[in-house]
Amino acid sequence: EAAAGDGEGVSDARVPNDKLVSPSKDSSTKKSMNLRKVSYSTLDGQQVTEPGLTDMSDANHVHGSRGEEGKVVIEGHVPSAQFVQEQNRKQAEGGEGDAKVIIEGHVPSEEKKHEDEEMMRHMSEGPVERAPAAEDRVTAALEALEEEGAEPEKKLSVVLVSSEVARFAKTGGLADVADKLAEALAKRGHRVMTVMPMYGQYDGAVPTGVCREFNLWGGKHGVQYHHKWEANGEDELGNETGVDRVFVDHPCFRRPGMYGEWGQDYADNMFRFALFSWASIEASLCQPTIAPFGEDVVFIANDWQTGFVPLILASNYRRFRMFGPARSIFVIHNMGYHGVYPNPPTWESPKFSWHDIGLPDDSYYDRFVWTFPVDERPSKGRDPRDTGEAIKLLRGGIEMADRVVTVAPSYKDEITSLEGGFGMHDCARGRSYHLDGILNGIDIAEWDPSNDTHTAAPFSLANVTNKSVCKRSLQFDLGLEQRPDTPIVAFIGRLAPQKGVDVLEQVLGWLM
Repeated sequence: EAAAGDGEGVSDARVPNDKLVSPSKDSSTKKSMNLRKVSYSTLDGQQVTEPGLTDMSDANHVHGSRGEEGKVVIEGHVPSAQFVQEQNRKQAEGGEGDAKVIIEGHVPSEEKKHEDEEMMRHMSEGPVERAPAAEDRVTAALEALEEEGAEPEKKLSVVLVSSEVARFAKTGGLADVADKLAEALAKRGHRVMTVMPMYGQYDGAVPTGVCREFNLWGGKHGVQYHHKWEANGEDELGNETGVDRVFVDHPCFRRPGMYGEWGQDYADNMFRFALFSWASIEASLCQPTIAPFGEDVVFIANDWQTGFVPLILASNYRRFRMFGPARSIFVIHNMGYHGVYPNPPTWESPKFSWHDIGLPDDSYYDRFVWTFPVDERPSKGRDPRDTGEAIKLLRGGIEMADRVVTVAPSYKDEITSLEGGFGMHDCARGRSYHLDGILNGIDIAEWDPSNDTHTAAPFSLANVTNKSVCKRSLQFDLGLEQRPDTPIVAFIGRLAPQKGVDVLEQVLGWLM
């Protein structure tokens, strides 16, 4: 309730809850309304501070008209009994009651009670609808897109950059995702290109005649592009869909290993993948496909090997007004591999800078730099030249990309934890607003055992008889006794502690 001047009695005038009513200019009382910085509680009548109200002496500040007896009752509420008694006492003593505006109170009127009862009766007569679950909302959204007249899904141009793609080069799950995600996007009508280093000769990959040169570490390094078109079906309009497979050819990629040999990384891996990142961005502009992909593209960069892609895009191309509509997505497949390169590379060599990888200056270097604590440095603090400074390509990709995605919603939570972040949990948490997790899918046709050419015999959910044939064949190939009553315990994965091999080894005796 707000004190509003002098008046008498109570009016039956009703006004909306969002409006205040002041004395009209025709009132016998010409006193102006004074909205003071106080209000009176409808519960106890005590004065309380209201910082939001300001002093106003002009009645025109509040619009409306006063009721006949000087009081306005806002719909649905009545004054408290204590306030009415006080008003009656003042009038009995010959004084005038306060003109009041009754705002939202605690005692509902009879009319309000009647409205509430009617609403509850209607609710009880019909079924109560629950709020739709998340999966229901997604299904409804997809169905709405299929309805006639619905706005069609925007078709994108996607450049998927990966150091490995299944069927061409593979060390783990990254290759599978790069291969099948590209095909799935193409089937939905998007234009898709994959770019990977050319580690060897691949069937169907032909030279395009397109070359590009990049200045890295003070020299010019030329790359050649090879191309292969892979059709994978038709879209809803009957047009052939497929993926443009682009390969970056340079002598530094044609080695026995993809990343290293005999357990040791190649010493020039930073150079190799900086060159690959430059070539991947240029591929969208120069590849002689039906038409170049152009600048309106989405770059999907995968893992630390492509950590330079968002940096080069921001520090070089966008600086010169190129790739303005382009966006970059950085996908984390394995948080355990950071792409660490000490700076300087050795204690005797000079420090490198972004000039060495072809950028105009050292902008965003702080997004990549990492200083190791003393106990994690090679010299353990005994050599002053060992400052612990390094760059992490994985960190740079996380910091620089427009969006960051992990391979599962649960993995998104894992990399932001102290246990699963491998020391970079704070970095992941810092991008939490732009971080999401999308569960990896599989190609259900390729992994269908009913038509799998790699098994001894086909089987399916409806007929599992041939599983015993596959088991005997596996026992024979491994030189084991072909006994149907002997279980086979198999581990599929790389022999790395991150995969839990050490845990399996510890419980193997108990398991047997």
